[in-house]
Amino acid sequence: MKKTLLAAALSVFAMGAQADAGYMVGISYSLGGQASLKNLGFTAKVLSSDREEKWVGAAGVTLFPWADRKLGLDLGAGYTFDNATALVSYDFLQVAPQLSVGWTDPDN
Repeated sequence: MKKTLLAAALSVFAMGAQADAGYMVGISYSLGGQASLKNLGFTAKVLSSDREEKWVGAAGVTLFPWADRKLGLDLGAGYTFDNATALVSYDFLQVAPQLSVGWTDPDN
């Protein structure tokens, strides 16, 4: 009975939290190690919302063409502006924090 009530309560909260996902493409910079071109990458991320002027969560993939480890996978958070997004995340494959900026197409 308790499990049924818990499931019902959680489903009510989930219905109010629905939003369209957004996306971002841009550049990122990994903050691990010395500053160099190896830390610069090209990124694509899925955002938790497609609205502008909102705080968002993000998950993404980054290609680091000049690094030894070419691929990065990250989770983070940031803010959407008018046609742009800025994010701070943690890259689990590069094992370093990451800053990202890029183009996005938000709804008003």
